[in-house]
Amino acid sequence: MIVRAILAVSLVAALALESAANRDPVVSLQGPLVSRALPDTVCGTLLWNADQSFETAYGWQYEGVVPPYYGAFAESYHGEWEVCAAVFGFTTTYDPTGKVMDVYVWGDASGVPGNVLCAVPGVDPGPVAQWPFVSFHEVRLSGCCTGTDWWVGYWGAWPGEVAWWFTAADEDGPGGDPKTNIAPGLGYPTGWQDVMIPFGPTQALAIGAEVIPCTAIPVQESSWGRIKSIYQSP
Repeated sequence: MIVRAILAVSLVAALALESAANRDPVVSLQGPLVSRALPDTVCGTLLWNADQSFETAYGWQYEGVVPPYYGAFAESYHGEWEVCAAVFGFTTTYDPTGKVMDVYVWGDASGVPGNVLCAVPGVDPGPVAQWPFVSFHEVRLSGCCTGTDWWVGYWGAWPGEVAWWFTAADEDGPGGDPKTNIAPGLGYPTGWQDVMIPFGPTQALAIGAEVIPCTAIPVQESSWGRIKSIYQSP
């Protein structure tokens, strides 16, 4: 058991060094990854597109991460709900203590994330499991009512740095609609695109939501100016 633990730690350290030395903005960790059956629920009914047999994990780094949310990942869900929590499955090869993410719920714009319905900036997800294990992270939201089609996801707030954690991905499950927001100048189509364009065939990401019936007045969609103001200097 001690030898196995040492080998696992050595492999994680090697992956971390490889990622840090690699200036490619696209990072993919090949699995299979290890996770338990489903995330625990904290407030509502779980909507989840992945099948829990995660084969890989994805991340953007360096020039692939640009405010306000180039380098973000998102999954699509349907039905008019109040989103009471966003749920993510992450793995890492680093100690990401102190790193944060911005969590979003978007409306739909012709099959890709559109206007921001809700945003929770500066979220510390807590301890992230070391590769090849997956940890689940719930972020509470309040008063976040959706339309019929909507998206949930996050942006890792590390522009110009290495990827501090990675989103678990399902290559062979029933499927969702995984998207990523690609920064200009990387050799890929810019903006919201299928995850498969930079990362390869993918059925779903470990990104979900907990929902309850919406009893509040629908949230007014936030403007780009308001979201951008999060990142402006005082």
